[in-house]
This record gives sequence, C-alpha cells and structure tokens, in this order.
Amino acid sequence: IKTLQSLIEDVLIEVAKLNPLMACMFRLSGSEREGTKVIATNEIDSLCVMLAITFDKFHLPTEASHHVLKEFVKLKCKDEYRDELQSVLDSNGYLSRGKLFQNYGATLSKILADPKLWLKYPNLQRISKKDITGSIATITPLMVRWHDDVYAHLEVSIDMVPAIDIPDWKPSWASEHHLL
Repeated sequence: IKTLQSLIEDVLIEVAKLNPLMACMFRLSGSEREGTKVIATNEIDSLCVMLAITFDKFHLPTEASHHVLKEFVKLKCKDEYRDELQSVLDSNGYLSRGKLFQNYGATLSKILADPKLWLKYPNLQRISKKDITGSIATITPLMVRWHDDVYAHLEVSIDMVPAIDIPDWKPSWASEHHLL
C-alpha cells in the first residue's frame, strides 16, 4: 500500500506541474483507509482533493440539482473566478463534470505515459496503456501489476477520484437523504 500511495503522490506532483488547475492532494479512501481490507490489496481508492478548484470559488448551493438523488448539487462559479476556471465550466458558469474529467484525464494520461515515472517503481508494471482523456467518467481506470516474492502477478486497480473539499457546509436537505 505504501508503494501505491507513493506512486499516486508522485503522479499528483507531476499533475500540479503540468496543469496547475488540476493540482490535487492525495487522500486515501475506502477499505485501505478504514483498515477493513481482508485480502491482498487488489484495489486502492484515493480521493484527489482539488487545490485550485475550491468550494469557496462557487456560490453555496441552495437546492439539490436532482429531485430524487439529492446528494447531487450544481456549483455555480462566482464571477470573479470565471476566467480562472473557464476550462472546467459549462456555458452557464456551472462546474462541468465532463470538462473537469477531460482536463484531469488528459493530464494524467500524459504523466502515466512517461516511462521515467515507472522506473522508480520496479515492482509495478502498468497494464492498461490507453489514453484516458475521453473515457474517464468518475474515476481513473488505471491497472497495475505488482511483482515480488509473495505476489508474482497481483493486479491492482488504482482509482484516483477528483474531489472538492466542502468544509463547514451541509445542505438543508441532508437530514432527508442518508447517502449524502
């Protein structure tokens, strides 16, 4: 797990250099963070908390954007940040998931294609070499193979999910929806 965390952190350092708008901070998530994984690490979930696209650059959502799935909100950019965030906003000034993931995926594809990155990790081999620019929808589809004396060919899925930290905000409808 420490090697995979190190790989993700190295990738995120390169993300910040290549595209400062996509700069992220690594936050371990899922069963590895909770300490509930009972089998060999076959998946690592990481939240990549955006550092340049922050919640304070958007108006506070006043209502859910979906009548049933109330955990979804639309974030409207404040006017003073529109130029800075233009590449991830839709034509109405809302944060666009599609544009965010396209920028994030394009940046990650360039970094993951660099053979120098993988030289630092002799126990890891990237399985999928496809460009993820257009195919990323919610997570990074990155598969690696781990080699050592114990695991000869352990396949591991690395899910790097871009996330926006939302400090000190809870929507009025949160008590109605337990999955928020």
